[in-house]
Amino acid sequence: MARVWALGVRLAPLIILVSVHVLPAAWAATAAAQQEAAPGEAPEVAPGTDSAQVGEVAGESSEEGPEAVGQAEEQPEPPSASADTAAVAPAAGTTEPAPPVETVEAPLSPPPAGSTEERPPADPHAADAAVGEEPPVPWRGSVLELRNAVGIIGLDPSAELTHNPYYMMALSLRPRWWFGDILNVRARLDLEQELTNADDTTYADETVVQDLWLSVGASRLYRIPVVDIDVSTDLRVTLPTSKVSRARTLALALGPGLGLEREIPLGSAGTLTVGYSARFSILLHQHTTAERETPLIPGCGLASGGCDSQLNTGLRNSQLRLGQGLDVTYDPLDWLGFTVSYLHTVDWLYPIEGNDPRVSYEVESNTDVRYRSAFGLEATFTPTPMLVVGFGYETVSPQQAPDSTYYNPLFNRYSTLFLDLRLQVEALVDEILDTRRGQN
Repeated sequence: MARVWALGVRLAPLIILVSVHVLPAAWAATAAAQQEAAPGEAPEVAPGTDSAQVGEVAGESSEEGPEAVGQAEEQPEPPSASADTAAVAPAAGTTEPAPPVETVEAPLSPPPAGSTEERPPADPHAADAAVGEEPPVPWRGSVLELRNAVGIIGLDPSAELTHNPYYMMALSLRPRWWFGDILNVRARLDLEQELTNADDTTYADETVVQDLWLSVGASRLYRIPVVDIDVSTDLRVTLPTSKVSRARTLALALGPGLGLEREIPLGSAGTLTVGYSARFSILLHQHTTAERETPLIPGCGLASGGCDSQLNTGLRNSQLRLGQGLDVTYDPLDWLGFTVSYLHTVDWLYPIEGNDPRVSYEVESNTDVRYRSAFGLEATFTPTPMLVVGFGYETVSPQQAPDSTYYNPLFNRYSTLFLDLRLQVEALVDEILDTRRGQN
């Protein structure tokens, strides 16, 4: 508990500084500019803001989706337990998920329940009929999320040969800026800290920085007639700010995404939303394999020919990735939502140059492809417009265990329970501005 309190103390000044000093000034200026609009000019009206949840795919791609799908907007890519990823996956006796490998998130997943992300009105001309409402703010959909997660297997000391409990806290920054009702840009950066004894960090209580996502997209760009399916698309750029991606010599990742979503009104019973997301990513690396932190031979970098033979571990990187996800969300009430989601990811590795030095006298399956999956369940509550509380279960895991058996994709040693607190920036700004107006 002392560590949890210490992390909270570290994060509190940052949140307070942004909320009280930086954001209000910018938002007050925007509000003033809106008030100076021409008297005869009808303000633009936002589409309906009632939303239903599923997630940097990973997208996430609405990055506010459930974490199992990348809460991509929303989840780090599940680790592979194959021999090619042994360098970054946790030991077989651990209970915690391995760090992400070139993070992946569910592409273009629907937003979480209760968020301020907009959905098109049932009547395409409903916005034109509304007069006198304030125009939507450009930062709508921006979220600051605090996550607490605990490994389920670690709750039972006898579940594995080595008891290794897992408890993690993460802070996710997800700013968003709209240019009208369709075009928008997003970013996401996650900071994580394991409060139990970590197996994959350099020192105790190390804060781990994940990869930075930058996206430009068109939300609900088109509605397919008759079936009323909304089409969204975006392009994500991933920058290697994590230690894992730098160790894999990742220079840049480009991933166009596609999202399909159908919202089904159920009358007094609420709303049902069904979504499909897909993202195809190209990963650009300096080398086809991961490298060590330092050369085995000191000073070899000065020698002619370089140190490639001493740096590379032989564990191949992924050059192409395809993630596809399905999610279903039911919102019986405006403040209550339930989501189930599943994401399947396929990685194609760089080919082995020349003959494979590994010798086998048995027929082997294709080792140039890796598979991962993410399954999630979440219930979301919106006690106030400013805060969304999410409680759920997720499993983000490779397809195969170290002994070549298959993991159960719904429950395995990577399964966790999580509690999310999502601060809606738009509602926070409105509260600050209303308070200042009341004081004046």
